[in-house]
Amino acid sequence: MTGRPMSIVHMISDSDLNVLMQAAAESETLQDLWELTEHRLGAPSVHSRRTAYRKFVQWYLSNDPPTTDAAVLAWHSFSDNRTRQEVLHLERCRHLVLMDLFVAEVLYPKLGTESLTLFDEPLYRLDSEEIDSFVRKQLPNLRSEAANRTRDKLRLLLVRAGLLTRHGGQFEPQWEFSYYRPTPQAWLYGLYREFEDNGHRQRAERYLVEDSRLRRRFLMRGDDVGLLLREGIRRGTLELVQFGGESYVRLALKDTAELVTVLANS
Repeated sequence: MTGRPMSIVHMISDSDLNVLMQAAAESETLQDLWELTEHRLGAPSVHSRRTAYRKFVQWYLSNDPPTTDAAVLAWHSFSDNRTRQEVLHLERCRHLVLMDLFVAEVLYPKLGTESLTLFDEPLYRLDSEEIDSFVRKQLPNLRSEAANRTRDKLRLLLVRAGLLTRHGGQFEPQWEFSYYRPTPQAWLYGLYREFEDNGHRQRAERYLVEDSRLRRRFLMRGDDVGLLLREGIRRGTLELVQFGGESYVRLALKDTAELVTVLANS
């Protein structure tokens, strides 16, 4: 995670996201991407279409050309909607500092602090005041309207990712979350991204289970990390090696793009 927190006052509609992802697979440059989508996006004005395009580039693309970007490859390789949404969540966490901090500093620490439900499944309440306080702390100079829109967009993006659920009516909604286990494909994608972002090819297994940024981004239990780690080893995308009496997890493939190709064909 790099950069500084910034407001989130615009969203990309699902239909425009689909158009942009489809075009990204055909685009050798960012200019190609804009030219392919300028008149196909559903936003009503040139300005709003340009905003959707810019947000797409900012939130989801790491490389130029777009056609070889790992997020674009994943979108087209993983047809399961849940896996796609999890991959998009990871990319937003990588690119939006505010979202990454909110998940790590507000949601994740609350896990394990509430009483159990009737079915012994932990469930946690997220109050609007908590989001407001976080946004104003991170962005103290943000005007009231922009702060409210940032709060609402941040919450909506977490709903889209599957980490947050809305209950109740329109005027008194309740927002709840719990521990989450991602699909193996999305978890492996996130692990490769995290290692690459940190310049690592391997890390101690203890780090993955206890301290990984990926665990916080997905609100995961440590036991679930172990299950997905074994699945990654079974699929041949991770290796477990011993050194100095400690277990280390090593990336078995060259990079995230190769990982996506292997997972898509397995």
